[in-house]
Amino acid sequence: MEDFKKIPDGAVVIDGRPYLNIEKIPGLPKEVQVIEGIPFVDINTFKEFQNLYTPPGWYWCEFYGGTKEYRCFLIADTLRRAEFFQMDKYNRLLDSSVRPIYQHGGLYVRQDPSHAMPGFYIVSPDKGFRSTDDLALNQYLQMRFLDYEIGQAMNQLFGIQKIFRANEERKVSYQNVHTWLLPIDELAPEKSINEWNTLEYMIRFSSWRTYKDVIVRYNELLERHLETAKLRERADRFQSYLLKFLDALDRVSLTSERNDEMDDHCIFSNNGILVEQDSAAGIPGFYAIKNTTAISRQYSNEAAIAYFRMRFIDYRVRTAMRDVLKIEHAYKLHEDIGQGPHNAPVRIMPIIDIDKYNRIYHFTISEYMKEHDSWQNNAATIQFYNQEMRRHLKKLNLKSEDDLFRSILGEYFGL
Repeated sequence: MEDFKKIPDGAVVIDGRPYLNIEKIPGLPKEVQVIEGIPFVDINTFKEFQNLYTPPGWYWCEFYGGTKEYRCFLIADTLRRAEFFQMDKYNRLLDSSVRPIYQHGGLYVRQDPSHAMPGFYIVSPDKGFRSTDDLALNQYLQMRFLDYEIGQAMNQLFGIQKIFRANEERKVSYQNVHTWLLPIDELAPEKSINEWNTLEYMIRFSSWRTYKDVIVRYNELLERHLETAKLRERADRFQSYLLKFLDALDRVSLTSERNDEMDDHCIFSNNGILVEQDSAAGIPGFYAIKNTTAISRQYSNEAAIAYFRMRFIDYRVRTAMRDVLKIEHAYKLHEDIGQGPHNAPVRIMPIIDIDKYNRIYHFTISEYMKEHDSWQNNAATIQFYNQEMRRHLKKLNLKSEDDLFRSILGEYFGL
């Protein structure tokens, strides 16, 4: 755990951690309770959570459970949610259905703790990171290995066909990288999650006692499945191949990149993986990573290889967006509509006004794209960004890196 250099106003320090002295803070709900120095309040609606008075230097961290529908903890903004979960005194005040069902290699899987939707799982590092590209490459790919395995298990065990994977970045000190695996089978076939406010979609499951038995049953089935599948051993083996890949990357720079013909909107193309300006909106720096190789099966070794390659390239693209284009905030969106994760594009959408759009809860993706879409006004910037990205990815020798990764993955899967 990091040392706390700034103690928020109204705090007392217990075991080296700041906790709120509620007697010093006016404006807090009178229902606030304190156990072991931890202030929390139980409330009935998510709207109440959004309207809770927040003292400077603190934030409310919400979970389903408690004596009502939500239990909200007031936490110093130097403590990230991932670190919160490492502390027993907090976990004892949470509902047991949000405990991790898998924890290994610095990553964990648990039922989403804010919304009691059965089958809604979170894959997260057990330490706090601001964005996905702050993770080391091997840890990022391990997280993608895990989200692929969990998605496949959700399909096999629960019949969940459609999954929305998302990563958001927030302009707050307690931002914590995690990946949603949100079931979206409930949507009408012609509807996309991009047309929904995700909070409105998830809030339908706010009565946690109604769904707890199903959540517990899902958790037990998934935990048992992961044990039977020896996922920890397989994750370690995958990690050994990632280390082999990283070791070999040092020699990739000695090779020369070949030149392929690409249109103006394409910034990368290699062996069935394409990166291009997203056609849905004329937003500079909005990129889609696509697999163009036909793989009919929803889950297979070939499908997994394609998905992992897409995710390796999305890591390189997002890092380049930050380093070259100076795009600080971006959301990663991946909507698998039941054809397998390799057949759904990974979309990296820049967030232009992070203060307004600092949670995916706060807006509808399609409305955001419509608001900022202007092919005519943004044409010159889009062209410039694409040229800079194309030049940078070539300098990285990304095609050679991707070829190497594809070869290593083939070894891992025995192909």
